[in-house]
Parts: sequence; C-alpha cells; structure tokens
Amino acid sequence: MTDSFCQINDVKTLKESSMTIPRPVKPRQWGALMLTTVALTHATALPAQTAVPSVTTTPGIEGGEGGEGGESGAAQSTTDAQSNLNTLAKVDGYLRAGVEVYRQGHVDKAASLVAEARKKISDDLGADSDTDVMTPTDGLTKAITDAEPVADVEAAYATAQTAIAEAMAHHAVSAKGQLTAVYELLTAAAEEYDDSVTDGKIVNPIAWEEAHGFTLVAADIARRLADGGVTPAAETALAAIQPALDAFVYVDAAPQLLDAALLPAAAAQVEFAALTVK
Repeated sequence: MTDSFCQINDVKTLKESSMTIPRPVKPRQWGALMLTTVALTHATALPAQTAVPSVTTTPGIEGGEGGEGGESGAAQSTTDAQSNLNTLAKVDGYLRAGVEVYRQGHVDKAASLVAEARKKISDDLGADSDTDVMTPTDGLTKAITDAEPVADVEAAYATAQTAIAEAMAHHAVSAKGQLTAVYELLTAAAEEYDDSVTDGKIVNPIAWEEAHGFTLVAADIARRLADGGVTPAAETALAAIQPALDAFVYVDAAPQLLDAALLPAAAAQVEFAALTVK
C-alpha cells in the first residue's frame, strides 16, 4: 500500500511539474492526443456548429503525408470530408507562404512553395476537387514564374484562395473540429520549423516558410472563431498562437530564428483548448 501511494504521488508530482514548466519537444515525438481530423481556410466563415460526418477509425501510423504535423500516432478517426479540409488548409498554407516569400523578392522559393501546394492537391484530393482548386493554383504559379508585379501575384492568390474556400464550404465542421485543425496545422508548422534549423542556423528556408504559412492559416481559423464568439476556447487558441506568429520575421529579406519552444507550446495549448469544447 505504501509503495503504491508513493508511486501515485510521484506521478502526480511529475504531471504538475510538466504542466508548470513547458519544455520544447520535437513534434515527431508527440503522441497524437487529438483526432486527426479537419482543416478550415481563413476566408470563408463556415457554420460554427455542424454535425460531423460519420467517423471511420483507422489504426495506422501514416497520415496524408507520412506523419506530417500530428498526422501519425495511435488509432486515428477521420472522414473523407475531414481529410479534404485538412489538405485544403495546408494547400492554403503553402500558397500563403509562397506569396510571403515573393514579397521578399525570392521568386524561385515562391515557385517552389506553390509547387508544393500543387503536388498536395494532385496527391491528396480526388478528381472532383482538384480541377477547381488546381486551375487557380496554376494561375498563381504562372504569375510567380513570369515575375509579375506583387499586386498581380496577390490578386492571383486571392483567386486561388477563393477557390479553396469554396471547396472547403462543402465540408462544414464543428468548432471543436476547427480547433483540432488549428492544432494539426501548428504541429505541422513545428515539424517544418524543426526541419529548417540545424546547429542554430536556418539551413532549409523553404521549410521555415512552410511553417510560417501553416501558422498564418491556423491563426486565421482561430481568429474567425474568436471574432464570431463561437467558443471562449477560440480566444485561448488565438492568444496561444500570436507569440509564434509574431516571431516569424525577416531581416533584409532573410528569415530569422524563432524560439524553438514557441510552436510546440502553442500547439499544446490549442490542443487542450479544443478538449474543452463539446
């Protein structure tokens, strides 16, 4: 009895310690505590509380991108609609990153990021979806490769983003699902940022930009929910994301290092916020 009591106290102390002092962890080492579910773009306000489609549980390890950003782990619950939403949100993240890079004067990097979006559309979306989204994405690709003025590139992005929003409107999800999407985008961002840095230096700026794009989209989802007053958890999520979002800065068009703990900490806070939503 005494040994068991001590063990319980030890576990309690360990839990309290881990909740008091956040520590940076590599995203690939996290357990997938939340369901791998849905994503939602920032431009279209979808219904806040909509019935979620029937769920299929799959025990695999592999998500849509080999475990990227929380899409791996224990048994997962997913639907085709949720998978498509997650894909579309990441597509938007790649495009957002491409436009941000273009503004910094890096045409080749911008083209590479838009190519990532195009590949994800091709690999992960069905034939019914990819044409509507692929065509405007190709328009953005052309604007970038032709080195058109920034205003024209931004206009091409707006067209692509509208197409993404329309595609996502077919897959309305609950507020809990949207917050789960925010969590998954942030874990993806944390993984990309981790891949971008070696020995305290940014060695893969494309991965840094992908992390930036995913964080931008995650913040937009949380901001829309918070502005709509859907759930107090959305305000918690937005407050958790903001420090990480603010840390993505350029100096002389060069991306700068972040505190490595920012994105994992934001993802953890959003995860727990989502758990409070029914």
